[in-house]
Amino acid sequence: MKLYSIPCLFMIIVLFAFGCQKGPKVNYVEGTIQHDGAPLEGATVTFTPKSEGSGAMIASGETDASGKYRLTVVQGVNKIGGGTTEGEYMVSVVKKTTDPIRMDPPPPAYPNSAKIPVYGYVFPKTYTNPNTSGLTASIKSGKNLNVDFELTGPGDKTITP
Repeated sequence: MKLYSIPCLFMIIVLFAFGCQKGPKVNYVEGTIQHDGAPLEGATVTFTPKSEGSGAMIASGETDASGKYRLTVVQGVNKIGGGTTEGEYMVSVVKKTTDPIRMDPPPPAYPNSAKIPVYGYVFPKTYTNPNTSGLTASIKSGKNLNVDFELTGPGDKTITP
């Protein structure tokens, strides 16, 4: 064995050991979102950690036609996995109306631009903020099935400019 190959072999072992470490352990999370008793399709569900530094990560998912969502954790540009880390979460749900409720004039800096559509929300806007939604979840190790939420109330269509 040549003398220069020992440092190279050591570097390969170190790079392999550190390069193959996995990210945080994510736990599978799925559930359904309903609004006034009906499945809510096309909504974005976001889990935000209640406290920083606990290892918990922000995760989100989209609801399908049956209101079912599955969380995915994305860190930077990398998808870490389907679910999120163990911990306590505040939950928010966002779905805007498909048609604008009004058209605002363009910003003063761009007077010749097109008008800007302003959209309302399908349900009360309080659900769109994790601090005001009142929705929480406790994610345990393993599979977390049936993490369901029921939203109630009419949509907020009067959004102030």
